Amino acid sequence: MSRGQPPTPPGTHGKISYRTAPSGNTVAYTRLRLYTGKIAQVTATGKSKSAATRALERRCTEKLGTPYAETITPATKLTTLIDLWLNQHDVTTHSKTIYTGVIRAHITPGIGELRLAELTPVALQAFISQLTPGTAKTTATVLSSALKYAVRVGGLATSPWQAIRLPKTDRKPVTNITQHQQDEYIAAIKRWCTGLDPHQGDDETPAGHKRGHGLPQIIRVIAGSGLRSSEALGLRIQDVDPANRRITVTGQADSSGQRTDRIKNHASQFARRTITVTADAAAAIQEQLDSEPVQFWGEPLFPSRAGTYITVRNLNRWLRQATEGLDFGAEITPRAFRSTVSSRISAKYGIDAAQRQLGHAKRTTTEAYYTAPPAVIDDYLGRLEAEGG
Repeated sequence: MSRGQPPTPPGTHGKISYRTAPSGNTVAYTRLRLYTGKIAQVTATGKSKSAATRALERRCTEKLGTPYAETITPATKLTTLIDLWLNQHDVTTHSKTIYTGVIRAHITPGIGELRLAELTPVALQAFISQLTPGTAKTTATVLSSALKYAVRVGGLATSPWQAIRLPKTDRKPVTNITQHQQDEYIAAIKRWCTGLDPHQGDDETPAGHKRGHGLPQIIRVIAGSGLRSSEALGLRIQDVDPANRRITVTGQADSSGQRTDRIKNHASQFARRTITVTADAAAAIQEQLDSEPVQFWGEPLFPSRAGTYITVRNLNRWLRQATEGLDFGAEITPRAFRSTVSSRISAKYGIDAAQRQLGHAKRTTTEAYYTAPPAVIDDYLGRLEAEGG
């Protein structure tokens, strides 16, 4: 058996030695073992021994390619890690806003003062278990990604998040909207756009001014395409072809009234897609193209009064105001229209066709969350008997 000192672990250096340069400065030098296993000689100079040592440590960090290795250590507080992670995390502005909200409301007051070495699976599980399922899911996205980042830059050897289980959520049944319900919903929105409040009669004097230009058309496009709200609101004039009933999805509206080319599931082959829409959705698109605001502003298919892109937040607020207190026999939302499109396509052409229409990365998402089961399962046994099976 060979004897001697064990090899220096990758990412660390050996003993630091010193010598005095002709200028009188101190030269610090050491042997650094790279993550490839190779050895590199690293040298740095300073006016004093401590200054040379600090310069040498910085050189080693640069050589390893881990710029935050000195900043993020097991003694680093979680709040510090999350700040560094969020600054370099490449997501949309809307996603960063959501992450910042959950960080301020839950992570920072809950476990923000814990150091990375103290973030055991037990501590993390106790924290996540007391959150609601929806909040827990967003919180888990932040913590899991931030802790993986700590591992990448050398602050942790492994992530403690791997063993965590999220609180179970009661999955709501998928809502399918009938044509009658859709017609009633859009009629209520049209009335609201004229200035009438939801419970006013058609012969009453409108309580407000005309509002929500293009709102009925937005819903008709979503109902006739299965687009996400952000995708519909991010449509440009050049993205639509009503004559051929086609829409090309290449971006979405963001939370600041602008448009971004980065869309949900952007890595999926179905995220950027050209789809065919219903005749009514195509008619709604043509109505928008012919409207004065669209012709004046020249880019958004559904412009705000200022010519910007309408945000999802404003769309949802208008819809709540337009339908407040009204009963349509089902909970109607843009997502419900999307699931209705999915269910109808799936019933006729299969789940894969619905997945392509909706732009999901996984068919399981389309099936589990956007497709309602049939009221009665098809008569497979009767067919088998008829065929003599």
